Amino acid sequence: MIQEDTRKLWIEKSSDQEMNETEGLELLSAVHVNFSRLINVNMLSIRSFPFTVIKPGTFAPLRFLVYMDLMKNKISRLQADTFRGLRRLKEMYIFMNGLQTIEAGAFRGLDSLSMLNMMYNDITRLSSGMFEGLSNLEDM
Repeated sequence: MIQEDTRKLWIEKSSDQEMNETEGLELLSAVHVNFSRLINVNMLSIRSFPFTVIKPGTFAPLRFLVYMDLMKNKISRLQADTFRGLRRLKEMYIFMNGLQTIEAGAFRGLDSLSMLNMMYNDITRLSSGMFEGLSNLEDM
């Protein structure tokens, strides 16, 4: 059970991990976790899980989040409003996912984001409005 006053949340699956608290997560294809009781989390890392889609608004309750790491998952597409509500987010890492499509508005509302790392993905084309809302981006 994760405590409601948790500020840093790291969820990672290693290749030799035995069945434990992440049992069953390897079957995920989409992420829609209820973060509504974890509003104080300011650092979030979800690594090495095979989910391909993040439901828009999933992270919206995490209004104090400043750091997000979604490295080494299998996220293939970012939909509009995927990161809705994360106005304080400053750093985001979504590299090594096989990301192919980023819809217009996927980053909408990320007013404070200054660093975005999307290295080692498979993005083949850039769409109009893809980077909408990234007015403070300094490093990509």
